[in-house]
Amino acid sequence: MRHAMLTGLFCSGLLAVAPGIAAESQGAETDRRPVSGVPLAPGTQGLTSSASDRSDLHLALYQGGFSAVHEQRSLALLSGRNDVLLTGLPDRLRLDSLSLGLPEGVSAGPVGLQPGIGDGAALRQRFVGERVDVAPATPDPDAPTRTGRLLSVDGDRATVTLGTHIEQVGPGTPWRLLLPAQDLAPFGAATRLFAEDGGSQRVTLDYLTDGLGWSADHTVTLTADGARLSTHATLSNDTDATFEGPSVDLIAGEVNDDGGGPRPMAMMESRSDGPSAEPAGDHYRYRLPPIERLPAGQRLRVPLDRAAAVATTRALRVTGNGGGQRGGTQSVPVRIHLRVDDRTDRPLPAGPVRVYDRRGDNPAYLGSDAIGHTPPGEGFELTLGTAFSLLAERTQTDYQRLGERRYAVAWEIALRNVGASPETVILEEHLPGEWQLTEGADSWTRTDAGTLRREVSLDPGASRTITYSARISQ
Repeated sequence: MRHAMLTGLFCSGLLAVAPGIAAESQGAETDRRPVSGVPLAPGTQGLTSSASDRSDLHLALYQGGFSAVHEQRSLALLSGRNDVLLTGLPDRLRLDSLSLGLPEGVSAGPVGLQPGIGDGAALRQRFVGERVDVAPATPDPDAPTRTGRLLSVDGDRATVTLGTHIEQVGPGTPWRLLLPAQDLAPFGAATRLFAEDGGSQRVTLDYLTDGLGWSADHTVTLTADGARLSTHATLSNDTDATFEGPSVDLIAGEVNDDGGGPRPMAMMESRSDGPSAEPAGDHYRYRLPPIERLPAGQRLRVPLDRAAAVATTRALRVTGNGGGQRGGTQSVPVRIHLRVDDRTDRPLPAGPVRVYDRRGDNPAYLGSDAIGHTPPGEGFELTLGTAFSLLAERTQTDYQRLGERRYAVAWEIALRNVGASPETVILEEHLPGEWQLTEGADSWTRTDAGTLRREVSLDPGASRTITYSARISQ
């Protein structure tokens, strides 16, 4: 932490102090003695606090791409007025969420954000048309840079010409933008603190920031001994701030965030040796082991759960809509579904599920699908793709209007197995309104008010045609 003159910041009108507070501070005499071992020049009242002043740092990351941050800093305050600039904050901090916790005897004026090297699009816009440097989006400090011209800025992204090519630069691209740092004040939150007595004071900051969040993904591995399910989390820091030694909670569940977001969460005192899901109100909290650092612009992947045995069931399904009038014959896909039943007591956060088959000599990727937030002990079903060796066609063989809102339909579904293995296909037909089967009632099962279901077995090379007729009132 260092003291410095901040007259440019406060005289520029960026921060206007409330008249009542200003009048109170004008009568206070400044203590010229060194504070916390830091010698002060005569008349110095400006204080810059950097990330190195943090004594505690806690991050609560949400799947919506934002975080609640709690940190504590030790500030060497003079008695009377102190112009303070808090740096090391993420450039996507939401000012309207920033809350200062002050000890007894210390009060604060208004808080404003000082533009700086981390001020995102506003700063990048200043360099449109100028020559800029870009570097690969890699943590390697020795990675070579290239020089180009900044064409435009769109939020976090920028368009830069590099030689004869035009490149997108920013989060999610292979490049990051390097802007000249000279003559640019650091980004930070500016305020005035009024201390009754000089000395080291502990101040807490709670705020929300965009660009710092997490996502979950799951892996189902099919082996000769059964199937196993594992879960990982990817922490994404798309801000310009590096967080050193934070304690981290991952919050799973839908949180309404209209830009104000949830209240910043206080730091959790107890930590576990490994990630574990704990109920947190209507959501779940994963407490991660200690993290050394979360660098700016980087991703960090961590395991959430050890692989656990699950039961899986493969199904082939053809789905059709039996209502209305349709002409001609339509080819329909035979979709591959995988039912996964997890009987453990762990919740599953929303995210993609990737399925791998390692039952043979050559491992195969079978596909992926997304699941929503799944409570403990609940299963889920994935749609992994379409079957290559099974063909299906639907034809409406009859349509008769029986009245203003009544009609009769007849359908046939032709199935063909061109593969070398026997297969069972599940047919599901959806019918609207009130309906009754007039043909095929013995071979079809009514599973709910609007669905018919039937299983059809097919030997290799076999073909079968399934029919039904119905009267429908809408």
